[in-house]
Amino acid sequence: MKSKTKTIALIALLSAILFGCSQEKIVELPLTAHNGYGAFRAGFGGVSPNSESANNPWKNTYLKLSKLPEGLTDMKYGHIETNIYQSVYQDYLLGNITKEWYEGLQKSWNWVPDTLNLSKNPVKTKIAFVYGKDSEGILKIAVDSNNNLDLSDDKLFIPLEMTFDNIDSLARIYAVNVSFETFVHNEIVTVSVPLFMMYDSQINMFVSNLSQYATTQYKGEQIAVSSGSFTDLSYNNPRVTFVTDLKDEEKVKEKDTFRKNEYIEIRDKIYKILGVNTNKNTLVLERINIPKTQIYSTQVGYK
Repeated sequence: MKSKTKTIALIALLSAILFGCSQEKIVELPLTAHNGYGAFRAGFGGVSPNSESANNPWKNTYLKLSKLPEGLTDMKYGHIETNIYQSVYQDYLLGNITKEWYEGLQKSWNWVPDTLNLSKNPVKTKIAFVYGKDSEGILKIAVDSNNNLDLSDDKLFIPLEMTFDNIDSLARIYAVNVSFETFVHNEIVTVSVPLFMMYDSQINMFVSNLSQYATTQYKGEQIAVSSGSFTDLSYNNPRVTFVTDLKDEEKVKEKDTFRKNEYIEIRDKIYKILGVNTNKNTLVLERINIPKTQIYSTQVGYK
């Protein structure tokens, strides 16, 4: 009996040691959020009004607005999504989308929901908008900046024509601070982030982004993280770069940014980017203990 007890204790000890060694390889760096695009080039996502099609699988997920602005004709409304993964997860739990559609999205997005980092309670991830023409035929838009589903208390404005020049400066001047919710440290919290919208008259579509990035540091290196193209803040496909002495509004080159599952070198050590844990609000890295010449990657310099 004593021999069996010793064997069990030994197995437990070895398991603890192995677990500890594996844990030491994982590095979690706390993130600090900042408004703007930082060292990254901003991208934009198209913004479309809600579809009224009876076969639309998203129809039960649309926001129900209480009031619309006065003085507009030909009004159309929709929403901007800040975290499509949280949104889809909660809409499935609420019965707003079918199991078949939910599983189909996982397959097409190559997405396995991390239920430990997603809220089972509904989170306000959507931001409503409405647009139409005023009495003079001028296109105007309103955004539900306080997220109260009442667009009658939001300011109507004429959107800027689409451009890729001086985006940082234009966003600081014309972005609208919008409120929504996120799931951090197992709590639903309200945050405010600048939403920048423009209008592309050539394709008759609004475009938008959310100007927020994050920073952290490790072993004396300053690191910046973006959500990708800034079209949402899920950080599911982040971009990572080292912060250098860039001039005002100068951007890091694409070759100097790193993506999820790619490798970065810090103080002669190699780390794999595992992603961003939005619940813990951390950048997660894995220390790699094999030579660079034995690591397979599409990155330049690797096998």
